[in-house]
Amino acid sequence: MPKTLPVLSAPVIAVLAMMAFNEHAQAAPVDLSSLTCEEARNRIKAAESKPTLVQTGERTYTDVYRARFHCPRGTRGAVQSIVTSDNPKCRIGYSCFADSVN
Repeated sequence: MPKTLPVLSAPVIAVLAMMAFNEHAQAAPVDLSSLTCEEARNRIKAAESKPTLVQTGERTYTDVYRARFHCPRGTRGAVQSIVTSDNPKCRIGYSCFADSVN
């Protein structure tokens, strides 16, 4: 007799999707502007392959990875610089952007 899979309701599917969406989606953005450039870089490096949600302006944020190859499939990495206490253009890691379709 063939086994049947349970049918999941829409609310259950929604909860599962939210859980899988992104483990840092609920994380508060990190303001690195009071740190030195080296401290800010070390904060990004400590996350290893996971993104760090970084405040880039008064109301703007971006995910920053320590290396380009950590960007999700279908995206490309671009250098991300921020203002730190000792460097107005501190290169802290990479932000990922969708690949352009030509």
